Amino acid sequence: MTARHCIIGRGPRYVTAGHIYRQNGTAESGYQTRVVSEVIKHPKYRTGAKFNNDIAILRLEAPFDETEFVKPACLPDRSFKTDPGRHVLVSGWGLTEKGKSFVDIRNL
Repeated sequence: MTARHCIIGRGPRYVTAGHIYRQNGTAESGYQTRVVSEVIKHPKYRTGAKFNNDIAILRLEAPFDETEFVKPACLPDRSFKTDPGRHVLVSGWGLTEKGKSFVDIRNL
């Protein structure tokens, strides 16, 4: 799963998971790469629409192997609701706010 606004053109051909940076700045490589067989874009996404329907699914030719470096993401139950202003944990890369720099996981 990814943000629809990150899909440019036909989308990515490959997805890599599992490259981890440690807090001391060293990198450990336990990564895996898979071929993207299909990109499913939300049909109601519109550029500039405040990220409504901003989702796309990347179907892979083969699943990732679960390892020390690659773990599945747990999605909430369909009934999950949260109140406005409640703190939640999200994962991913990218911008945390418009006009800001990308997240630097080495400094978390």
